[in-house]
Amino acid sequence: MIVGGAAPAACAGGGASSTASAAALTPASGSIAARSSGPAGLRIEPGVQRERDQERRRILEDELQREQSVLNNLLKSGSGADAATVSRTQSNLSALRQELARATP
Repeated sequence: MIVGGAAPAACAGGGASSTASAAALTPASGSIAARSSGPAGLRIEPGVQRERDQERRRILEDELQREQSVLNNLLKSGSGADAATVSRTQSNLSALRQELARATP
């Protein structure tokens, strides 16, 4: 079960990615407050988090580009475009732009 909307970092069955993810966790130290949905006292290394943030941003940018392409194709088709599909695509674009605005640069 996923709690708090956070998905697990690796698939069941392990592999290199689960080892790398486990290596990125270290005990929290000093006065640095760690935000984590994982076990108490563990935090993600800053470099690893930065890589995750960059990957998230890249994925969002790719999705935005695909949705924009879909909208362009729908609009080119003119009256053949379903209004509900155009509306949904515009809504998706808006949501992706909002998510990108919240994403760490």
